[in-house]
Amino acid sequence: MKSLALLLLLSVCFAATLTMELRDFTTNNPITNSNVLIEMHEDDGESRSVNQFVGPDGIARILLEDGAWHIKLKMDDLTTGGKDYYAEQRLHIQSDREATVFFRPVGSVRGSVVDEQGNVLPGARIKFDCIGDYGETSEQSTDEYGSFRADWLPIGSCRVSALYEDMTGSQGIEVSAGMVTETQVVMQQRVANPILEHPLRFLALFVVVTVLLLIVIAFLYIRAKKMDKRVKDLSIERAELRDEAARIEKKKRPVIRVEKKASVDELIQTLPEREQGIIRLVLENKGELTQAQIFKLTRIPKTSLSRAIKSLERHNFVEIEEFGKVKKVRLAEWFKEKL
Repeated sequence: MKSLALLLLLSVCFAATLTMELRDFTTNNPITNSNVLIEMHEDDGESRSVNQFVGPDGIARILLEDGAWHIKLKMDDLTTGGKDYYAEQRLHIQSDREATVFFRPVGSVRGSVVDEQGNVLPGARIKFDCIGDYGETSEQSTDEYGSFRADWLPIGSCRVSALYEDMTGSQGIEVSAGMVTETQVVMQQRVANPILEHPLRFLALFVVVTVLLLIVIAFLYIRAKKMDKRVKDLSIERAELRDEAARIEKKKRPVIRVEKKASVDELIQTLPEREQGIIRLVLENKGELTQAQIFKLTRIPKTSLSRAIKSLERHNFVEIEEFGKVKKVRLAEWFKEKL
């Protein structure tokens, strides 16, 4: 007994006095003649509470050890049906100090949760969403009679939501200062969310769909590659067929047979004027030119030039060799022998 008394004495000796002036936030008037519950939470984990009656001076005093404290003050005017004021303050105590604490008005809510048939639902989860950002709006559960009560709610619009098994419901209310608001939340069957209800089943379905999608993408990619190869093969086959047709056509071309006695000029004069000019130009350039060089030197339109050169090839005056896009035009061997 003596040890306990000594500990109490030491705590008082090393504690500081916090003197708080209590005022209404909206009117700045002192709050007097009311019961106040003071909850003290030290940052290192110590918590305690004390009830005081605030007299006509509107002053409350508590003893606190040195440290950082989170203080909640809840005031109840016994002349009203609900709770009346709420305040929070964070203070660092090192010695005796004074502080002004401003209270905001709060109210209370009392209600019940029932199903659509009016049966009460004990153990339903209750949540409060209010416009005000102060007071106490923590979740709670209905008691064995399906009832709940919440004090210290901020005044103004609030929505009370409830959840019970596969049912949900909500109700809007108006919280008034110092008053008790009555409400009832009627629950309804909610639409099941397969993702929330069966997350593993949804995950498995997601994996299956992803795998199938990857298989389809791989199939389309392989098919596209095969189609591309087939197109290339067809292009090569068509090119080979064109070359073969050209060789066959070349073998069928009529050869102008001339008497060896005919001179080069006489042979050239048997050709149309444009083809004569091309032959003479090739002769002047050592018997060989590209089609592009002939075009550059003669300025004959490309289409007409191409027809003239093909005519000379058909009549066996020139031979054409293709190197990619380059066409080389050279005099036929028999014609060179005439030179």
